[in-house]
Amino acid sequence: MIASMLGKYDTVGIDCVAMNVNDVVCVGATPVSLVDYIAVDKADAAMLDAISVGLAEGARRAGDLSPPYGFGGFRPATIARRE
Repeated sequence: MIASMLGKYDTVGIDCVAMNVNDVVCVGATPVSLVDYIAVDKADAAMLDAISVGLAEGARRAGDLSPPYGFGGFRPATIARRE
C-alpha cells in the first residue's frame, strides 16, 4: 500500500529478494538462484518494470542471483555461483 501511495515500486522488488534470501541464510544455506512470480489484478507496465528493476538490484545486492536468461524465463536447473 505504501508503494502504491508513493508510486514507487522499485523497492518492492528489492524487498522480495531480501525476504527470500533472509529465509535461506537464516538456516545456514547459501542462495544460488531466485524463482518467484508477480501476481497482479491488472498489469501496469510501468509498475512491473519498476518491480523488475528492484528484483535485479536485490539480486545484485544478494550476490548476483540474477539468472543469465533474465527474470522472465524458467529453467529447471542449478546455476553455478560465480566466484
